[in-house]
Amino acid sequence: MSTIEEVAHTEDEQEPNIIEVSATLIGDENEDDDDDNQENEDRPAHQSAIMLSPERPGGEAELENSSDELTNPIEEENWRRRRKHVFILSSAGKPVFSRYGDESDFSELFGILQVLMSMAQSSGTNETLRRVTAGPEFVIHFHTVGELSYVMVSRTEESTKSCVRQLRLLHLQMLSVLPTVNAVLTKSPGYDVRRMFSNVDAAAMRQLIKRMSCDPTFIFRAASVVAMGLELRRDVERALVESRNHEVNPEDHLYSLALHDSALVASISPKDQPLHIDDFLLLINFVAIVCSNQQGEIWAPICLPKFNDTGYLWCYCTKFEPCGLTLVQLATAQDAFPALSRRATVVQQALQSKSLELQAVFKKSVGLNWTALSSWDPPSTLQWFAACTDAKQMVSTRLPLPLANSKQLKKFTLRLFARLRDKLGILSRASHPVIIHSTEEQSYVIVKLKTFEGFGLFLPCTPRKQMVDTVVRALKTTAAKESTVLLIKAVNWA
Repeated sequence: MSTIEEVAHTEDEQEPNIIEVSATLIGDENEDDDDDNQENEDRPAHQSAIMLSPERPGGEAELENSSDELTNPIEEENWRRRRKHVFILSSAGKPVFSRYGDESDFSELFGILQVLMSMAQSSGTNETLRRVTAGPEFVIHFHTVGELSYVMVSRTEESTKSCVRQLRLLHLQMLSVLPTVNAVLTKSPGYDVRRMFSNVDAAAMRQLIKRMSCDPTFIFRAASVVAMGLELRRDVERALVESRNHEVNPEDHLYSLALHDSALVASISPKDQPLHIDDFLLLINFVAIVCSNQQGEIWAPICLPKFNDTGYLWCYCTKFEPCGLTLVQLATAQDAFPALSRRATVVQQALQSKSLELQAVFKKSVGLNWTALSSWDPPSTLQWFAACTDAKQMVSTRLPLPLANSKQLKKFTLRLFARLRDKLGILSRASHPVIIHSTEEQSYVIVKLKTFEGFGLFLPCTPRKQMVDTVVRALKTTAAKESTVLLIKAVNWA
């Protein structure tokens, strides 16, 4: 039995005012999709009474190692038992992408999906189909942009906002590899987009879908930051800036990032063009894919849609060993590789004396270390804590062993936090809102302060007030050490 409590809480209150709300966490019909400027924001969702064949019992846990190709009845059965499918199709109903299996095997399904969308558009109100519900846990989400439609078939009980956010990011991922795709389909609606879509592009799409289910950076839409001393971080930032100034004509060089396992160490950008969080997510997903397939210096085109959705930038990345720092540089010119390679050498030489120090930091950078931050020792009932800022940055503690060792439990926990976060934004208008969700196994708490948002996972026996006070104290401790755990100010090119 689970309960949710919404708390209007301020720091000076001794006993917060508890309001009981529904424990149903499926997205509400009137739930806003996202507060980011999207053109279909105000269009109502269509609710359909069409009963589609429900998914058979089972889930992703038993299917982790199964093949993506539907070459026999057993694999087709496995495909039916997946808990989340993603499809991309053109306005002509042509298959573009399927998370599992071969798109060509689903031509009939894509045709049905296209008919559903066409029925909504021809209903007289010219509305776009947003969602079809078939049963309490079986939901189909639609997101159409230009000539492409993105469809998610889900039994994961994720909120509507979360699913739509994922589909929007998938559209940006499509633009990152094919920025002209809508122009091509507008001119030739029947064109087979898969001719332009490589195996690496499809792998990046599948990797992104996976990360949006189990990676806090993608679920909370905030850049994970490596906690480190301010002086060491400034050394890395200084090396990035000086490497760019090393060249005579650095105007083509837009962004430089220092990463460790997709977590941000330092970032330099033009003063008037900071890197958008969605572009950052696409970039680290891209870097993870290309670095897993290649070693040494990598040079590849990528479109960052929030920066410019009509053309490519050029991405240089290399990993410095043995310290484990990954350098990513973005330029506007295709012939900028030699200059960026020289700048990478300058960065590596500048940080050579810091190699052991960086190795030590990265070895410990599995999460926040309360002992290193302050003398405060959080209660043992606190299992996990994460803090997100309005600047789209986040830090967190080490995941407890049950979550770290179980992909399914980790997915469930992070998805539940995402649903609670969406609920909190809808239900509460308090200055410092709090939401608590309790089950027999865990208690989940989210606290929103002025510029910070805290997430706490507790043992179920923890008193309500202690949980709220602990998350508030953890947020205050994080804010007090902001210069150590976060990138507190933007660094721009001189």
